[in-house]
Amino acid sequence: NETWLRAEANPIPPTIVAGGAVQETVFTGPDVDVGLLPISRHFEQDAGRYIGSGILVCKDPDTGVRNLSYQRLQMKAPNRFGASLHSRGHIWDHLLRSEAQGKNLEVAVVLGAHPAVHLAAGAKVAMEVDEFDIAGALIGQPVELVKCKTIDVEVPANAEIVIEGEILANTHEEEGPFGEYTGYSTYRSTRNVFVVKAITRRASPIFLDIIPGYSNEHLLLGRVAKEAHVFERLKEVVPTLTALNYPKSGTHFHAYMSFKKTAEGQARHALLLLFGLDAYIKLAVAVDDDIDVFNEEEVLWALATRFQADTDMFVVPKVFCNRLDPSAVDGMAAKLGLD
Repeated sequence: NETWLRAEANPIPPTIVAGGAVQETVFTGPDVDVGLLPISRHFEQDAGRYIGSGILVCKDPDTGVRNLSYQRLQMKAPNRFGASLHSRGHIWDHLLRSEAQGKNLEVAVVLGAHPAVHLAAGAKVAMEVDEFDIAGALIGQPVELVKCKTIDVEVPANAEIVIEGEILANTHEEEGPFGEYTGYSTYRSTRNVFVVKAITRRASPIFLDIIPGYSNEHLLLGRVAKEAHVFERLKEVVPTLTALNYPKSGTHFHAYMSFKKTAEGQARHALLLLFGLDAYIKLAVAVDDDIDVFNEEEVLWALATRFQADTDMFVVPKVFCNRLDPSAVDGMAAKLGLD
């Protein structure tokens, strides 16, 4: 948490360089064929071959600030993917504003970069923050970027592979199903279309894949930045907070936190704040600071010996939640706090 928070507080902007290894080989026009990349079909229920490890880089259509994010891409043709902007995050907002201007959204998909860039792409930061600034702070020096060949976007000069293209405005087609982080296969999708204009890569690239679905690496990548961000926001209001953990078992829907309690009602206050800070959370447990929240066995022991259901829990019904929760109803879920 401390490393991440220092990086957010001390960003290092990237630098633009003339060229880089990622453009040693370039394919454009009729030479574009994403089928030549080792894109995998990960689960039997998947609709086809999917990129789930790609970092999508785009720019705010009004300010030009770069955004990094992960979105799933279903290969459909040599130059075409189905896309689901399932996070409804900044890239979703960028696309809506581009459509209002009658434009497609230019996007570059980065496959394989410095680990700090991959971590930064999962960050939950303000729209005016360039995640490359966070990546630079994590590695202690500016990330070197190179301009794409066919679109007005910059990408890491030393990346392995980049797919350049556009998400089409006001164009939709079927995409999915796909095995998501919840451990369930889902058809839920924004049904967008990404058309490829170029592929650039190293002369001998490595194709980075991430095991999707309910896997340690998938969940950890999404958890690192969010855990630090939520911890800091909670601690600003409840300074007696000592630790926060999003356990793998909860698929981003559960959280454990510990306190050095100084007043009655403090834990419930923090639990309510957590539900407001993170719409994904549907079960949160507050324990004393003698419990290690990163040891799930200790948390369950505390529930077994320090908890009574008739006095120590509360439910907040019908709250906005993540739409990939298969138990949600109309995009809402109940929030359960255990004190």
